[in-house]
Amino acid sequence: SDRIRPAKNLATGDRAPILPPNTSTSDALALLHPRAEPPRRGGLVEESYPLRDRVALTSDAIRSAAHALQGAAGPDGIDSSFWVEGLLGRKESSARLREAVADLTQLFADRALPWTAVRTLIGGRLIPLSKSNNGVRPIGIGCTLRRLMAKCLLRATKADILQLSGTEQLAAGCPDGCEALVHAVRAWFTQNGLVVSIDAANAFNSVNRGGMVLNSRHLWARASTFIFNCYQ
Repeated sequence: SDRIRPAKNLATGDRAPILPPNTSTSDALALLHPRAEPPRRGGLVEESYPLRDRVALTSDAIRSAAHALQGAAGPDGIDSSFWVEGLLGRKESSARLREAVADLTQLFADRALPWTAVRTLIGGRLIPLSKSNNGVRPIGIGCTLRRLMAKCLLRATKADILQLSGTEQLAAGCPDGCEALVHAVRAWFTQNGLVVSIDAANAFNSVNRGGMVLNSRHLWARASTFIFNCYQ
């Protein structure tokens, strides 16, 4: 709980209150989380599936990811400090725990698991914050263990992401891409005096998860089974 308030202030830029858990808040959150629809054919990659090379996820990879782990607790009530201490601060016991977490992460990356087996790990808690326009800003906090596993997978498949992103995703495909974008926009504005900023409404919650899962099998094959287990 000591980390929720700083995170809230960082996200909102003010001291917007956490909304009460009543019907009004629940209805507002429901509007921001529409029901999933079947993926549209035009948004899918229509190619034969590529071969899926197995990604090796080791205890050393878990150790590396643990050093970068931060954040508050998800629905299980276990925050990052617990896992960092357990994975790095207990010598032989930490080594055994890293091996166990590596085995679990490898299982997630190798096999499509039933939803009943993963739903607790994949779940999150939702914190509704008040926006300045009387709207609701939902902040989701997932299980720390799942975040650790995802960090491990991302580090192991980083080269795949960089190749896929190219110059289209400045936060991943280009070194110092965001800084370059700022300078480019500033130069354009200086010369032309006009910049249009477009912000898609509720973009993250409107992404078609089914389409993302199917396309990941084509575009990010080594991570596709892990993605399926998280978003099935």
